[in-house]
Amino acid sequence: MRPIQYLLLAILAGGVTIYFVRLRSQVSDRLLATGMSLLAAVGILAPEAATWVANRVGVGRGVDLVMYLSLFTLSYLWVLLYAKERQSQQKMTRLVRALAIRDAQVMSESRKLAA
Repeated sequence: MRPIQYLLLAILAGGVTIYFVRLRSQVSDRLLATGMSLLAAVGILAPEAATWVANRVGVGRGVDLVMYLSLFTLSYLWVLLYAKERQSQQKMTRLVRALAIRDAQVMSESRKLAA
């Protein structure tokens, strides 16, 4: 095994450890993370496998296939994060509106009682 493979496996192991120790997630997310990690480990330990798969799907080199898949995955994740952020902002807006209305009603009632 080459030195870079040790380094890449250590980085992968660190990332997986942080994911499972620090982040709470659904079982399906954990299964997906486990599968992706195993796929990454295979790509690190047997880089010729990526080239073999790339040749079967019509891409010249394994690294090109990995880059295409990475770009697609990152774009998909960006869209998901954007959608979640918008959803969060909409929830916060509804909550702030409800609180403002409630506070206005409480103030109105307290003025009536004071008069």
